[in-house]
Amino acid sequence: MHPAIRYVAPLRAQAGIDERSHAAHIALGPAKIERCSKGLLAPGCVRSGYVATYPVLDRCINFTEVLILLGVAAPIFGLICLGLLATQKSPVFYRGPRLGQNRRTFTILKFRTLKTSAEQLTAHGTLPRRSRMETPLGKYLRDCRLDELPQLVNVLRGDMNLLGPRPVRPEIASKYADAIPDYEDRFKVKPGLIGYTQVYMSHGSSKKFRARFNRMLCRARIRYSLQLMFAARVGLAVLGKAGKIFLRKLFRLGRNDQNTSWLGQGFVQPKNCVVTVTDGLNHHVGAICGISDELLQFISLDPLCPGTYSCKIVRELPKGRKIGVNFNIEVHVTQPVGIGYAGYVHYSTYKMPTETVGYLVNRYFLGSPVVSV
Repeated sequence: MHPAIRYVAPLRAQAGIDERSHAAHIALGPAKIERCSKGLLAPGCVRSGYVATYPVLDRCINFTEVLILLGVAAPIFGLICLGLLATQKSPVFYRGPRLGQNRRTFTILKFRTLKTSAEQLTAHGTLPRRSRMETPLGKYLRDCRLDELPQLVNVLRGDMNLLGPRPVRPEIASKYADAIPDYEDRFKVKPGLIGYTQVYMSHGSSKKFRARFNRMLCRARIRYSLQLMFAARVGLAVLGKAGKIFLRKLFRLGRNDQNTSWLGQGFVQPKNCVVTVTDGLNHHVGAICGISDELLQFISLDPLCPGTYSCKIVRELPKGRKIGVNFNIEVHVTQPVGIGYAGYVHYSTYKMPTETVGYLVNRYFLGSPVVSV
């Protein structure tokens, strides 16, 4: 670990995570985690960062890796190009300015996933949630991150590395340079096609939240064996996610509910989840029927009247790990279900109370990031 990393102020764990700080897995999946009951990531978790000890060797390694990846990804690249040409007007590629190492401006390549009119919405910020500005194939490519594939060419040119912080637009950098401590650290290294924050966090994650992790990663040395394992894991995860989303869309093809607002807002059904709702006196235990970043549908044995309740949802992950988050919900509708009305389904809304809760919900309950568990 780079000697500059000595202490990171713990994030306030208002999310209700357990004593093992599960979210610390953002560093490198199964990394050895320091027990910090109120922290989200401890310095000891960072086993590999973005700083190249030998820049020339680093360039050779990245060049070789990308040549191999371009050969492997060529069929996927061609299929996506054909799909985009068939479903939207040209151009197939998006080109835009980004800031690289030492703030050098370069032109990034992506598959175009947004309508041309979206440039007005993103002129001074990021794309608003549920803007519906994606092209017919755009949302699919963005969800499984295949829209980033042309950046292999940027790595080949030397603008980027395979692993590094997300490249940012000049206007975004100007907006956050003064608001986020040590934001300029990200420009001491090359941006990356993949990175820990890109992989473990969703598109909508807070820039300040991402920056807390990038600060540590942009000060830690690269360990190439771990980098290769991480890249392989991400590649398999992207292909797996692409396959799952494709099969899900194929299964829903022709069904009346495929364009409903619930499904359009990322309504999913995570496994092994328990919901506990408290009305101040009593605890009502139930199961999740579905959840999005604003909606929660759950079933319990007792009916709940419309109103505000405290809610905790816990999910058991592989190997017995458990993730729990707390927030308030607003129950709007309650309906009886089952034979003899044995249970009641509740439709409710909620808001993410903190950035920490938002990260945990998106990763472990919605499965939004590339790697979610």
